[in-house]
Amino acid sequence: MPAPSGGIQGAAEPRIGRRLLASCWTWAGDVGPGSADERSPVPLDRRIAAIAASGWNGVGLSHPDLRAYTASPGLDALRRRLADAGIDRIEVEFLEDWWQSGPRKDASDRVRGELLEAAAQLGARALKVGAPARTPLRDQPSGQRLIDAFGELAEAAAPHDVDVALEPMSHTVLPTLPDAIDLVRSVGNPRAGLAVDAFQLARSGEGFEDLPALLDGVPVHVVELGDAVIDAALAARAREGHGLAERSLPGHGDLDVAGFVLAMHEAGWRGDWGVEIISSRLRALPVEDGVRQVHEGSARILEEAERRLARRA
Repeated sequence: MPAPSGGIQGAAEPRIGRRLLASCWTWAGDVGPGSADERSPVPLDRRIAAIAASGWNGVGLSHPDLRAYTASPGLDALRRRLADAGIDRIEVEFLEDWWQSGPRKDASDRVRGELLEAAAQLGARALKVGAPARTPLRDQPSGQRLIDAFGELAEAAAPHDVDVALEPMSHTVLPTLPDAIDLVRSVGNPRAGLAVDAFQLARSGEGFEDLPALLDGVPVHVVELGDAVIDAALAARAREGHGLAERSLPGHGDLDVAGFVLAMHEAGWRGDWGVEIISSRLRALPVEDGVRQVHEGSARILEEAERRLARRA
């Protein structure tokens, strides 16, 4: 089943798409998930100028930034500035606790409302969401409870013309892509789909070669590139329940990211390639240098994937 926004398509294409989207942390500057204040410290005009100068086609926006930009300059002005910079694809994130009940669900619903309203005003097409952490300190929702809650979330997003992209992560109750696929298939709503992240697949120990078969008929709304140095510590952090780990700038790690791109292309992905880099090295760079280096490295990966595709022809 194709994604409403046209991500997974059935027709063969002779070339791999070159459109790149800077996920929210990639262009945020010296801030990351878990920071005391997760708003970007970089002035908005400087961020947008850096994105425009380095050739990106899309961006992701975090909830803290969206709240700040709603106050000033306002979302209509933000949309115009991004469009003037050549940005025509926007994603918003990150929603958690959508599976909860009581006060935590009430708080999640408030965030959901803010994210969906912002998405509608900005013309954003995808909302990224997470899954429950795998820890005895939390109430672990049952399979049916997750199915019902994810279906309800997709229904809430539909009037805003937004797709919901669930990202499987090794430290959650959906640690592997097949786990998340089972949930998406159970919901059966084309708005309820996946965010497929090369880095998260590698952390879960999954290869890329089976992606075309696994994703057959499954809605995919977001695809993300990410690199990393593979070592025992990375795997240990995943087993111990840590959601975050250091990424490498594209092309500076050990992952076969070009192989991931080729597999996703063969699976039918025709949307933008998101690039999510959560890295102390990236945070230390001026935002202009950071987004340029990430874009250049990602473009080289897409070129390598296309060379491999041509060799298969």
